[in-house]
Amino acid sequence: MSGSYEELAAPDTQAADGQLLVLADYTVVISGLKPRIEHETYLSKFLSKISDDENAVIYKINFNSIAKAHSAGISPKKLKGYLEKASSEPLPANVARAFDDWQAKAGRIKIRHLAVLETDDAILLEEIKHMKGMGKVITSQLKKLGVNK
Repeated sequence: MSGSYEELAAPDTQAADGQLLVLADYTVVISGLKPRIEHETYLSKFLSKISDDENAVIYKINFNSIAKAHSAGISPKKLKGYLEKASSEPLPANVARAFDDWQAKAGRIKIRHLAVLETDDAILLEEIKHMKGMGKVITSQLKKLGVNK
C-alpha cells in the first residue's frame, strides 16, 4: 500500500452542523444538534411543535404563536428578526409580510389573564363582593345570559 489514508467523516457528524429554515408554509425546520441546542429552547416557548425526532424538529408559526410571544413581551418584529438572523435562507416573502402585518396589529391587541367567578346565588355573590380586598379586583359584573345548563 502506498499513499496516505484519510478517514471518512461519520454521518452523524455531518448532521450535527444542521440548519434552521423558515418555509413558505409557515413551518420552521431545525435540523442538526448545534442549531437545535441554540434555537429550540427559545422557539419552543412560542411556536407550535408539529413533529420531533433525533434528526430534526418542525414548528409552525401561527396566530397562537404570535399571541404567546406577545404575551411574553416579545414583539412580532423581534421574533421576525430572530428568525431572519437564525435562518440559513432568507425568510419567504409571505412569512415576512405576515410578521409585518402582525406587528402593525400588535398595538391594537391586549391579551389579559383573568379569572371568572360564577355563582347562581345572588346573596353569595354579594358576600364575595364585600369581602376584604375583593372590591379592588372586581372590575365588572356580567349580566345573566339566560343560558340554561
